[in-house]
Amino acid sequence: MVTCGQLGNPAATELLAAVKPSRATATGYCVPVSQFVVLRAENSGWTAVLERGREIRNSEGYIALDYIDDIADFAGYCLEILKTRSDGKPTFTIVLSYFNDRGDIEGSQTEISWDGNVRRYREFDAEGFRPEIKNPPHIQAKKRAK
Repeated sequence: MVTCGQLGNPAATELLAAVKPSRATATGYCVPVSQFVVLRAENSGWTAVLERGREIRNSEGYIALDYIDDIADFAGYCLEILKTRSDGKPTFTIVLSYFNDRGDIEGSQTEISWDGNVRRYREFDAEGFRPEIKNPPHIQAKKRAK
């Protein structure tokens, strides 16, 4: 478990749990993760409201991608937990950066926070909250064994 409490949704108890990858090491500001989930306590138990296996998803679809690359290696993310979003709004924010196969941070960051208007976690950038993609195209699909 990384953190627990009233994270993004102020009306619910949530927890963020993660699995650390074997190839990356922690830096002073992030936790290396290969998978994570944000769970919300509900009357029926804990419900996943944001999850990251190979891709990041919420209840409405995929977050922070345009397509799924089925062949690309995935070494994990550098996960940062912030109390302020990039627009200066004080709110629970998850920032993810990719690790390359050497365990170094590479590429751009993805910022995810609670969108109170639609009541779910979504990607946030300079233009605001980004829509989810329900059925992203697959590129470089793995070839089936014969």
